[in-house]
Amino acid sequence: MKVFYNTEYVAPAHAFETTRKSSQVAEAVTAGRVQGAELADPQAIIDLCEELIAQVHDPDYIKALKTGEPSYLAESQGFAWDPGIWSMAVNSTAGVLAAAEVAVATGRPSGSLSSGLHHARYSNGSGYCTVNGLAVAARWATARVAGHVTILDTDAHCGGGTHQLLDDEERILHLDLSVNSFDCYEPVGDNELSILINPDETEYLAEVDRLLSRVPSDTELLIYNAGMDPYPTVTRACLAERERRVAQWCTEQRVPVVFVLAGGYLTALDMEGLVDLHLETLRAFADHDHQTAPADLETFSKTRPGGWDGRLMAPQTDMSFPTPTTIWIDDPAINQEDMDLLDEAGFHHETRSSLGSIAQSGPPDPRPSRRWSTTT
Repeated sequence: MKVFYNTEYVAPAHAFETTRKSSQVAEAVTAGRVQGAELADPQAIIDLCEELIAQVHDPDYIKALKTGEPSYLAESQGFAWDPGIWSMAVNSTAGVLAAAEVAVATGRPSGSLSSGLHHARYSNGSGYCTVNGLAVAARWATARVAGHVTILDTDAHCGGGTHQLLDDEERILHLDLSVNSFDCYEPVGDNELSILINPDETEYLAEVDRLLSRVPSDTELLIYNAGMDPYPTVTRACLAERERRVAQWCTEQRVPVVFVLAGGYLTALDMEGLVDLHLETLRAFADHDHQTAPADLETFSKTRPGGWDGRLMAPQTDMSFPTPTTIWIDDPAINQEDMDLLDEAGFHHETRSSLGSIAQSGPPDPRPSRRWSTTT
């Protein structure tokens, strides 16, 4: 399972949980504390990510994040400005986008060690949130999939920034479970905000299950804002069970999922305890990674030197492919040997651009990508 992170996630001089904890979680992953998880760097899509951020946030706000002026905008999330603020925001957002790309392209869970997302609004930051990577990834995904994109937010606080940015998006469903009314809002359409004050474990988990039951059947990406700041209102054991249930639901429903860390603070925990809570999220999805392939599909896996592990899906038949089948493979390292594997299986292919193809403006990403399809 790929988990995106680089040291720019912690670039700001301002020391706070949002600007520091991802490095500690990354160290735990590197140390092997989450079996099946591997770190990946989203640096390659930074330029594209900046273009996508510009489609979600006000240009004056983006300029302030880059320059520090005016300070009331540059520091509107609550951090003293320095150049690391923008670097953190764009790299962290690129991580969410890269994880979404993996989930959509492969059907496997992926994540980013990002936090400080869901309070950020069109023209300013708020509540330690600088750029709303949830909104960026969700808008990207609607241009990539035909069905719904669903955001499930279990941060302790309400996602008012996500609501403001996406309330007019018909194919994005926003389901928000909070235990604190900060940044509350009036949902529109089928979106839902559920605020539970001092819930017991049974009540909290029942609400998680109910919101999962509201995810549309045509959802092709679930973006999970996996906040751990409901603790201590919600116990450690309950939060671990929440993660297990969400991961299991995604597996059973065959819904690709991308997760982010979201909230988690040192008010009732030390850093070791906070990292342990966030690792529950990674472990839950890593444990279900191998289970995500649909039962009626045969998975072809081929790993070659260089690290590309391509899982290519085809109907479980005698390879005669009685129905049209389409496969997208997006990877900068794909080569002729990989293409030959699909060609031999009866696929025809054509090229396209990858992540850049979904941008509303700006040049496409030059990385190679190919579409294989069979015909009846």
